[in-house]
Amino acid sequence: MKSAKVLFLAALLGASSRAQTGDSPAFLAFNQVEFQLERFYAGPSTLNRPTLTAKYRVQLERECGQKADCAKEVSYPIIEAMLAELKDAHTGLVWPVNDPTRASSVRLDSLGVVADRDSQPGLVLEVLPLTPAARAGLQRGDILLSADKVLWQDYDFSKPSAARIAIKFFHHGKLTTQKIKTAPLEPENYMPFMQTFQGVKYLRIPTFFQQGVGLRVQQLVRAAQQQGYSEMILDVRDNGGGFSRECMSAANTFVNPVQMMERTVQAEYLLSSAQGVWSQGHRELKSNAAYETYTADFIEPYRPWKGRTLVLTNHNTASCAELFSYFLQKIGNIRVFGEKTLGITNGATRSQELFGGGYLYITLASSFTPQGKLLPYSIQPDLELSEDLKTLSQTGRDVLLERALKKIKNQ
Repeated sequence: MKSAKVLFLAALLGASSRAQTGDSPAFLAFNQVEFQLERFYAGPSTLNRPTLTAKYRVQLERECGQKADCAKEVSYPIIEAMLAELKDAHTGLVWPVNDPTRASSVRLDSLGVVADRDSQPGLVLEVLPLTPAARAGLQRGDILLSADKVLWQDYDFSKPSAARIAIKFFHHGKLTTQKIKTAPLEPENYMPFMQTFQGVKYLRIPTFFQQGVGLRVQQLVRAAQQQGYSEMILDVRDNGGGFSRECMSAANTFVNPVQMMERTVQAEYLLSSAQGVWSQGHRELKSNAAYETYTADFIEPYRPWKGRTLVLTNHNTASCAELFSYFLQKIGNIRVFGEKTLGITNGATRSQELFGGGYLYITLASSFTPQGKLLPYSIQPDLELSEDLKTLSQTGRDVLLERALKKIKNQ
């Protein structure tokens, strides 16, 4: 009897210890990921997720031992390895020390520029229109060095309030200092804009993460049609994606109709944009019932663009920008020019901040053709060419754009 009591007490103590360990920062972060994977993951991986999470929970228990305060950092490599087994580029972990995005460029909000942070740190890839950087004369190809004597990567450009700062940068190889009054970005700063180079219309689309982008694309293209232009270059380099409704309606300006299907763990959605009208139908997963459809008008019917067209992409073209490129390339037979895209075309992602920091990116829906074929991971250009960032930084010349201009003239 005594030995039985001892065993019973030992079991209680063990259970108590496990409960305390399970409440540690490491397990709180792991539990979040486990819940999201088992409840909401709808990506292409066919692995049994409860089996997967159980396997890595054992590893975490081994690493933490009986530590009730096991640090969250202990869980990160284990979570990372677990998510890597899914082999889904849309699902992964971003550590707290990193910016919550997987592209190699970063947007400096109160300045209004997109800068490279990997291959050539500080290189200005884009100056958004109507921003402090644009008003101060910064240009694509400049190299940021510092802000108020603080290294640019250490300065907090997310400050919403206006501040007068001294930006030091290289412009075509010449060291320059410019006083800039920062300001928070407005919706207009994210909108597409159009320029004319050598008689060719150049349409830059910085992002699809802004309502009204699709409508703006349609308006700009309509204006180019009315002006009699017949050649256009569409630039979605460094465009990290955004809302399906926006990239599909933008693509609908060139291809009609634009349709795809998305599947979550519970439902199936048919998304469509045709002649400026957006519609979304849904039904339960694996149901043969008719779609229940919601429709919203963008603009009155318009004449799609039929002129010669090229799409520019690079390794930072991601998600919905890849979808945009896919629709034009595969449905509209429009040539894509540049670098292979990031590789997360075929899914919709949600990010969630984890306990103690860090972000989980998880695929909530997989994207298919209306016939049920999974969309490709990435877009392979018809003519693959790397961006010449060295020439861009030294002279400001956009070699890829120059070659695209020559190519469209010879089509």
